[in-house]
Formats: sequence, C-alpha cells, structure tokens
Amino acid sequence: MVIERGVNGTHAAYELSDDIWFLVQTNYDRDQPEPVYDQRRIPMERRVRERGQDFTVDTVLTEMFTWPNFNIATIMTAVMVPSKNYHNVTSWYSLNPSERRKNVHLSQE
Repeated sequence: MVIERGVNGTHAAYELSDDIWFLVQTNYDRDQPEPVYDQRRIPMERRVRERGQDFTVDTVLTEMFTWPNFNIATIMTAVMVPSKNYHNVTSWYSLNPSERRKNVHLSQE
C-alpha cells in the first residue's frame, strides 16, 4: 500500500490488487502531473509495463538505478516486494554508486 500524506492527514491511499500489480511512487502525488523538470514515475511505469510481470528483485533494482529514476538528485531508493517479504531502502550520500565503485577500485590499487 502507498499512502500519500498531506499537512492535515492522508491525501490518498493505493493498494495492489488483481488489476494493479505494481505501484511506482516518487516525490509527487499520483493524482497530479509530474513537474517537467523531474519526471520519474511515468517513465518507470512505462518500463515496468513493457517488461511485464517477469520481474526479479535484481531487475527491479536495475530499473531503479537507471536514469531518470536514478539521477544526481536521488537521495533515497526503496524497493518492496510483498509476495517475497522483501524490502530494501537505500539512502544515498555523497557520490552515486557507480562513482563510489570507481573510487573504491582506485583506492585499492
């Protein structure tokens, strides 16, 4: 379930069902258009629909770490798979993961 909160309480709530087999939530309420400068939900929903229900945790993480969902402004990524009792919440600090890997690799040489 995704619960959107406002200053005065719950704004909206969305649940998985037979018809809704995935939910993508970004910084913006789902009933409002995403701002032109930060469109992430709609591209991710399109990629998930194109791929279909053949997802693993690894494929979800791969999609989450793909632009525009993963960009310079990303501060947190959360992936939850209720049917597998899986959740992963990562807070990003400093460098993005690809830069961090390069720096770790360089520092080990």
